[in-house]
Amino acid sequence: VFIFMVLAAMFESFALPFLVLLAVPMALVGVAGIFWGTGAEFDSSAKIGLILMFGIVVNNAILLINRFRLQVREMLENENIPTGDGPGQVPAKRRLGAFDLWRLPGEERQRILSGAIIDGVRIQMRSILLTSGTTVAGLLPLLYKHDTSQGKDIWENLALSSIGGLGSSTVLILSAIPALYWISTRWGWGFARLGRWFKARMARRKGGEPQAVA
Repeated sequence: VFIFMVLAAMFESFALPFLVLLAVPMALVGVAGIFWGTGAEFDSSAKIGLILMFGIVVNNAILLINRFRLQVREMLENENIPTGDGPGQVPAKRRLGAFDLWRLPGEERQRILSGAIIDGVRIQMRSILLTSGTTVAGLLPLLYKHDTSQGKDIWENLALSSIGGLGSSTVLILSAIPALYWISTRWGWGFARLGRWFKARMARRKGGEPQAVA
């Protein structure tokens, strides 16, 4: 709940925090897979590994989604699209996002959205891979047992849960989050246009009512 509140304030949206938090079940896929494949026991040290891993996973999702928004603003500035409240304009606010493109013509807003997503993934991919890769590399020594006669080390399950979660989440964040961002933005455009149509219809209906005679 705390993460959701912070993200909602940062993105000024209630939909984007849900996309960020979807990175958590994406990580759990890898955790379940690696424990099922190795036959290891999911104990308390593995749960600590989950907590450590969730912070990195959520951070990667935030970086990617925020990059999409930055690319949208950059494309709008480069193309000198006017700001305002009329059709064919974007709102005059500092933190513009893909949802704010809904007043633009259909082909134009889809072109900007797809360009922002493609460029955002290309730019942010290196930092996400470096963050996850260096963390996995740092955890790999915990899987090495010098003396196998002493049994299982408590840090092994911690490393397994973190490595499995980071592996699956990195792949899914770079592949699934862009698609989900595209779908959620298109839905947001549809709801915004539907709300504008409903508001205009109510205004016409209200304006067509006969005025009462004094």
